[in-house]
Amino acid sequence: VKTLKHLVLNTDLIPFKVRVDGEVIRLKAINRTIRSKVKLYKTDDKGVPQKGIKYNLYDRWDNYLGTYETDENGYIEVELEYGKYYWKEIETLENLVLNTEEIPFVVDADGEVIKLSAVNDIIRSKVKLYKTDDKGVPQKGIKYNLYDKDNNLLGTYETDENGYIEVELEYGEYYWLEVETLENLVLNTEKISFIVDTDGEVIEFSAVNDIIRSKVKLHKTDENGNPLVGVKFELYDINDNFLGLYTTDENGDIELELEYGYYYWQEVETLEHYELNTEKQYFEITEDGKVIEFTMVNIRVPDTQIKDNRTIELIGIIAITIGIGEFIYEFNKEKRKDKKKK
Repeated sequence: VKTLKHLVLNTDLIPFKVRVDGEVIRLKAINRTIRSKVKLYKTDDKGVPQKGIKYNLYDRWDNYLGTYETDENGYIEVELEYGKYYWKEIETLENLVLNTEEIPFVVDADGEVIKLSAVNDIIRSKVKLYKTDDKGVPQKGIKYNLYDKDNNLLGTYETDENGYIEVELEYGEYYWLEVETLENLVLNTEKISFIVDTDGEVIEFSAVNDIIRSKVKLHKTDENGNPLVGVKFELYDINDNFLGLYTTDENGDIELELEYGYYYWQEVETLEHYELNTEKQYFEITEDGKVIEFTMVNIRVPDTQIKDNRTIELIGIIAITIGIGEFIYEFNKEKRKDKKKK
């Protein structure tokens, strides 16, 4: 009618007969120890069953009772006698975070199925890609594709106003590939490979796009192709912002490197005996590494015109001299009259 707490009550009748006076009748009865089936179910944080995760089993006094491993369905199944126990995870999969929480349970009902579950978080890291031009200026609007190690496209991302792409990724190997850049930048075709293998890590790296630049060569000649040294030009952008003053060298050249954009040359000073070329020379830089060359011509003033100009200058000088002489003569004449009156 009553047994010990760790035993199953034996309800079987025990028949016997008393036939001999003073006989000792020995009877035997057995109580089974309480036993239960224990099922531990292991998944990741997406609910996917996980095979190969190892647990140690301990009793209430921390005595080690054995090591068990989850099967292909994510289960460990054992039968245990009455008592208090706990599971402790000792080894997980490489893509999961070890779950260090003990899982206590009690076996106190015979034939019971004790169901337990435990979750391992997948390893995740934050990935930050920082994009600048070659001057260190953050670049917004540059697009990257993200691939796994098997070249599966996982998504297309775009840098924000601070030049960043930020994503959280699970354990694995990945790479970024730039697929679209800004019109003034050179597309960077290098793969950026990285590995996510530490939970909670922040993986940071940067990538640079070169600004499109071209070499510009201005060649200044006369109408016969002879180089002109010392002709001065001002350089402006398309918005008429002054960018610099340049002078042709001994070869009649001005050479410089300019970034992507629209520009024009304006001649501001030429050589003696040459007409100033007032035509603006427009050009654009849209390709990296290109050499943009053009020639500008100054027309020499004809010698007859030079002589005419000199004659005019001489006549002017003579006229001025005569005028001054007449003025002095009249001035002195008036002065003499004043003296006579006195």
